[in-house]
Order: sequence, then C-alpha cells, then structure tokens
Amino acid sequence: MHERATTADGLEVSFATNTLGPFALTRLLEPALERAGPGSKIIFVASGGAYTERLEVDDLEMARGRFDGTVQYARDKRRQMALAEQFAARLEGRGVG
Repeated sequence: MHERATTADGLEVSFATNTLGPFALTRLLEPALERAGPGSKIIFVASGGAYTERLEVDDLEMARGRFDGTVQYARDKRRQMALAEQFAARLEGRGVG
C-alpha cells in the first residue's frame, strides 16, 4: 500500500499490523511460552528487505514527510527483528528462545 492509511484507532496500518500486532501477541503469549518450557520459541518472519532501512524509532508511523509503503514495510520488519532480539534477551532465563 503506497498511500498512508490508518486503523479505526488512528494508527498507521503497516505499523499496527507488522510492529504493534506481533509485539502485543507475543506479550500475551509469554505465559504459555514459559509453561511450554525449554525449546519454546518466538519467531518473526522477515526478509533481506528489512536490511534496506535503518532501525527507525523517531517516526514509527511515517507521519512526517512523504509516505512510502515499501519503506514503511521494511522499517516495520526491521523493528520486528529488534523486538525479537529484545524478547530473546528478556526471556532467555525463563526457557524461551
């Protein structure tokens, strides 16, 4: 999608779908992952396109400047990679990878 669109809550669609959604779902599943014990995993799927953009944290919804859906998608995927690293570090001692 190359035109900026928002959800009913006013969030940019790509950000809501590809960053907030996986974050919220993972947080909600943490107790189940811990109960599952060693070997339980958190996996986000990304591609090499995520490396075309730096980790953007100052304009999460690409509200400033011209919106570009491809760039926003790549930024969201890059954020997913950073979230996965953070979840892994935080949950490492609880048997979740």
